[in-house]
Amino acid sequence: MTALIRKAKKEDALAISKVRADSWQITYRGIFPDTFLDGIDYIAQTKAIEKWITDPFSNCVVAEDPNSDQIIGFAIGGECRDHRTVSDGEVWALYLEHTYHGQGIGKALLLEAQQLLKQAGYKKALVSVLDANESSVQFYQKMAGRPGPRDFFELQNVHYPSATYIWDL
Repeated sequence: MTALIRKAKKEDALAISKVRADSWQITYRGIFPDTFLDGIDYIAQTKAIEKWITDPFSNCVVAEDPNSDQIIGFAIGGECRDHRTVSDGEVWALYLEHTYHGQGIGKALLLEAQQLLKQAGYKKALVSVLDANESSVQFYQKMAGRPGPRDFFELQNVHYPSATYIWDL
């Protein structure tokens, strides 16, 4: 299937929040505590997503199923939050509903996010991914990301090892 990739609008925030919550609940099951995952409230996260979309220093794109007009994925990026790296840009998040994996939509989202970072003047793009998220690690390796510095993601006082991948834009 070919998805429509377009710039996110403020009214997309609820759908983006749902994609993010659904993705976390499926992807991180068995990695993060079930009590945390079961408590994710996508409606409560909508205001934060609206801020992402309307922030002039970030770029958010969505993937839309052309048959249903449903938002099935998104990517957002901006200035790199990890100033220890050589990267100035970062793809902060990329999530896709699991039923759409393997159809080239994640690739299209990543490439569009990278293009928007390049247009904003960034020279490199970084993405962080949990080591335990093996399918995403393989995806970023397949997308020719060069290994960057090791790091960790902290959730409820637990450190989860993560890798970073970097691209020249």
